[in-house]
Amino acid sequence: MKLEGLRVVITGANSGIGLAILRELTALPGTRILAVDLRVDQIPVRPTIETLVADLSDASGTDAAVEAARTFMGGIDLYFANAGYAHYEELGGPDWEKLRKIYQTNVLTAMYSFQKVRESAAGAPFRVVLTASAMAYLPIPGYAVYGATKASLVSFAESARFGLADPCSLTLLNPIATRTAFFQHGTSTVPTPFPSQLPEQVARHVVRALRRDTKDIFPSFLFRIMLALRSVLPFVPKLYQLRQQAVLSRWLHRS
Repeated sequence: MKLEGLRVVITGANSGIGLAILRELTALPGTRILAVDLRVDQIPVRPTIETLVADLSDASGTDAAVEAARTFMGGIDLYFANAGYAHYEELGGPDWEKLRKIYQTNVLTAMYSFQKVRESAAGAPFRVVLTASAMAYLPIPGYAVYGATKASLVSFAESARFGLADPCSLTLLNPIATRTAFFQHGTSTVPTPFPSQLPEQVARHVVRALRRDTKDIFPSFLFRIMLALRSVLPFVPKLYQLRQQAVLSRWLHRS
């Protein structure tokens, strides 16, 4: 995929992976970007960047982003459905509202974004990148609900691609833990799972993978090795999961 000169929308663009991707793409000639988030105070001021404050936890936020892209850029070539949030805790008692909120933001918004962008493209080439997670493939303790939301995106993408002329128009980004406030929700005591990467590392890998038309992006080479080992040495991932259970137990004790 040629990235120069594209019309790009990035949701969750004010921090973490979204902001790092924005910075990478801003350097490309002719690229225009619509940056969308609940806050946009970290977005650099450039003539080629437009900002939109929107709540992407329901359909109205995505609708507003697509409409703003039409107004600012005349359409969308590349859309990053990156908005979402992590959730770390021992699975407790029933809490319908908490479950609804995380599924609505992490799953429904991502799927709806793909449908909305495809409709807006009206037959023209487009690409939507959904931010899933390595946890969709290797669940770890403390992230039962979060991992389930990301696994939903993997299932959605693998099924939806059968009906697409270009399977790469629906791309999955599967980062490992990223060293930002994303996983911490303002609570510095929440442990970042091992291994982890900087958002800038993820963004650079995303740009390279998009140029190669990779439909499933795994920024961590170490995680790709772990996935390969799972079929021949299944005890290795199990040992890792047990290690993360010990981390969760210590965090619960301190909290």
